[in-house]
Amino acid sequence: QGLADAHRRFGSRAWKDLVLPATLLAEGGFAIDDSLAASIARAIESGRFDAQAATLFAPEQKPLGGGSLLVQKQLATSLGKIARSPAVLRDGSLAIRISDAVAKGGGALALRDFREYRVEIRAPLSVQAGPYMLVTAPPPSIGGLTLASTLAIASGLDLGREGPESVRFVHLITEAGRRGGSLNALCEEL
Repeated sequence: QGLADAHRRFGSRAWKDLVLPATLLAEGGFAIDDSLAASIARAIESGRFDAQAATLFAPEQKPLGGGSLLVQKQLATSLGKIARSPAVLRDGSLAIRISDAVAKGGGALALRDFREYRVEIRAPLSVQAGPYMLVTAPPPSIGGLTLASTLAIASGLDLGREGPESVRFVHLITEAGRRGGSLNALCEEL
């Protein structure tokens, strides 16, 4: 619904033309790479997929391997409905099917959530990073805050003498990111 609202406000091309490439990709499928195949295998092994997803990603109880074609006909059908009218995600049949499936899986996303969803436009979060101005997602998104915190921590480190691929540089940036994420998690709890 958020993308449809952005399109309504700022889009210049037809909505259906923007959704069509994803629809065609789901319909015709794509060859998965080894990394995605490994992720699928781990998800199947850990039991994270429900029965319907398992039949898609592990037909005949065997996870798709690298180079396998992943075809998602049901997704293509859903995207086709969205292409015709994004309102199907507010109160149409697609919203009903999604909320029913979530409820069946024990989740908390209800049809009411789809119907009451409202787009909120917020000013972006701007962070000065050396000579650059970073513009990112504001709260309640945690990503922008994590990035801002990471940059603030990293700015106090002497990274200029390190090559960006050196072990020390990668270590310091990784630790700044961990602490930046931890600060934001703490703020959320407060």
